[in-house]
Amino acid sequence: MTEVVVGIVGAGFVARLHIAGWRQVSGVPVTVQGVAAAHPQRAQEFATEFDLDVAYAGFGELLADPAVTVVDLGVPNNLHAPFATRPYARAST
Repeated sequence: MTEVVVGIVGAGFVARLHIAGWRQVSGVPVTVQGVAAAHPQRAQEFATEFDLDVAYAGFGELLADPAVTVVDLGVPNNLHAPFATRPYARAST
């Protein structure tokens, strides 16, 4: 079975709920790889708190990580569309 590798965008309240959810998934191997946030220091603190491998410098760096297979938008709802439609979103290959 293919492993799901998650990159979380956001390091606030919603991201905390999302990481808790990912860690409860069963039947599918899931790894939360890292986090990107508007403020790199918050991403680093989140990564340290949740023992993640990577605190990305930004959203573009998260998208560029070839290991990440799922991007989880743990940001406010009004930011979902802007993040999902950014012009530098990687194309599937």
